[in-house]
Amino acid sequence: MSSRPKVTIGLPTRNRRAYLMETLSSALAQTFKDIEVVVSDDDSSDDTWEYLSSLKDPRIRAIRQSPHAGMVGNFNAVLNAATGDLFVLLNDDDVLDPTAIEKLSLPFRQPTRGQDPSTIGLSWCGCIDIDAEGRELWRTRSGPPMESAVDLIEGLFSGTRGPHFSGVLIRTSDAKSVGGYSDEFYDIADCANWGQVALHYDHVVCVPEPLLRYRIHTSSMTGTAGCRQWHAWGRAMHEAFLSVLRERGDQEGIRRLLRLRNNLLAQLTVEVLMRYLGKPGWKRLFAREIWAARSFMFTPFVAKRLAKDGWKLLRLK
Repeated sequence: MSSRPKVTIGLPTRNRRAYLMETLSSALAQTFKDIEVVVSDDDSSDDTWEYLSSLKDPRIRAIRQSPHAGMVGNFNAVLNAATGDLFVLLNDDDVLDPTAIEKLSLPFRQPTRGQDPSTIGLSWCGCIDIDAEGRELWRTRSGPPMESAVDLIEGLFSGTRGPHFSGVLIRTSDAKSVGGYSDEFYDIADCANWGQVALHYDHVVCVPEPLLRYRIHTSSMTGTAGCRQWHAWGRAMHEAFLSVLRERGDQEGIRRLLRLRNNLLAQLTVEVLMRYLGKPGWKRLFAREIWAARSFMFTPFVAKRLAKDGWKLLRLK
């Protein structure tokens, strides 16, 4: 990889023209200049495609999925169209800091803490979670400047790391080599992709400052799948991670991730509950889903997480 690699910002979108304008502007405002922005409109019913067709910036490549490709299909559309050395999947209602690509790409361009870039699997950043109007809700947890990929995944499962996919940069070839994005993991296909990539390498890098504003709002949580389906996706992702570690002969990594599988399933249960919060009949749905996941929810781990982060659920409501 050159000292100044090309970066593809993949931007899948559907029916979010208003947010898309702000997201796209943030992508084009990067201080790192060698970028392309691949926008894939998944057969929107609003005027998204008309808006994209009117844009003249040569850094933008707009493609259209027709008929509707679905979330995972649209993710793969931007990845498959990417020509950059590095790739970030940017959600269509998130906002990048102008220096995001510059800082996230640095570990791939020069040694970090004495480690050659070839040992780095990904870089990620802290972020600010915002509401529909752009008001700050809270800041996510970052990590140490450098750690192993197992450390990052363990932190993700335990709630001590807070990467969002819009703030994760990986090599384009790596994202493709693990199979791109798969329906096997569906709503967590992004995490399954970058997690498998990271585990093939010795190190990951975290930029602790928030370089991303990650939007949380009603229309960003439109999924209707219950705990049983989310747990199936989680188990599939967990097994995919273990498969990479088996290939590398990392017995200690396997032991650590096996120990934390139930923590992962508890985290996914909370994700399901967040999607129901405040909607009609949400209390009944809460009771149903918590009972369905009782083997994971009635644990000391969940009690500690609720004591520490339960206020976030109340704030979202």
